[in-house]
Amino acid sequence: MGDILNLDYGNIKEEEKILRKKFKSITEGLDWNTFPMRLLELSQKFRWSAYEIDFFKDREDWNKNMKPSDRMQTKLISSLFIAGEECVARDIIPLI
Repeated sequence: MGDILNLDYGNIKEEEKILRKKFKSITEGLDWNTFPMRLLELSQKFRWSAYEIDFFKDREDWNKNMKPSDRMQTKLISSLFIAGEECVARDIIPLI
């Protein structure tokens, strides 16, 4: 348990559970040389903005060219995708 129960960071063991009192990343900063942090840095380098996308043609197609059943299917698939993206943003990204 060496690294997990590092008393330098205030971790203590009570009733067979390890309780963290403070975190290494807070006391010493992030280690940007680790693989996950390098991936995060790379993803930020190539970031794009949805505000830069022109959806004019999509709006036209939605209103004029799509059947109601196609619109409903697109809404369903989009809502599932958005739910997944929210899970990533709330649960996975903070773990990096």
